[in-house]
Amino acid sequence: MEKNVKTTTTKKAKKAGLMVPVIDSTGSVVREIELPERIFAQSASDALIAQYMRVYMSNQHPQSREAKTRGEVAGSSRKIYRQKGTGNARHGNRKASLFVGGGVTHGPRALKRELLINKKQLKKVMMAVLSQKVIDKQIRVLDTGIDFKGKTKNFATFMTAVKDIDPRRVLLVGTSQDSAISLSARNMARVSPVHTDSLNAYDVITHTCLLMTPASIESLLQRI
Repeated sequence: MEKNVKTTTTKKAKKAGLMVPVIDSTGSVVREIELPERIFAQSASDALIAQYMRVYMSNQHPQSREAKTRGEVAGSSRKIYRQKGTGNARHGNRKASLFVGGGVTHGPRALKRELLINKKQLKKVMMAVLSQKVIDKQIRVLDTGIDFKGKTKNFATFMTAVKDIDPRRVLLVGTSQDSAISLSARNMARVSPVHTDSLNAYDVITHTCLLMTPASIESLLQRI
């Protein structure tokens, strides 16, 4: 009997943990909604998240740096002086790496090295970092029909009014239906609007708070 009571309490606590505030245009909490457990109550190992970060950051690098070898440096290939009789060391042309303006030996080459991570791991990391934001209480859902009239001033007033969030770096997650909200936020220095289709775990990790629209949650359910 005692075991049954403990199990029930755990389930209730887990459900309560998935409840997030819904806020209106004044920043006031109007109600709470329960986020889907399939996405927002998952976990992943630190090693997997570290692997994802390494792969993502490496693949963002253009890897375009390159140094010219002696065969690529422009200039004459004439022998600079005769082989014998000068008392100097033997040389061919001035493209050798010994000379200023010559080629570089063992310099960097523009070789694209793409690191890989599979789709299953990507999904696992995405769900884990979203779940962590729920635990940290740094997810807010915008109320249906919220309208900032496309004005940055209105959105700035709203951000000032929202309580109990870390406003240093805010990620605004929306869909094509929420273009008016994104328009209001795009000139805000600390707010990054992103479409659900472009959302990745790196963005979630590097932002302190998530503002999500109802449509973006539905879109995530279909995508993940």
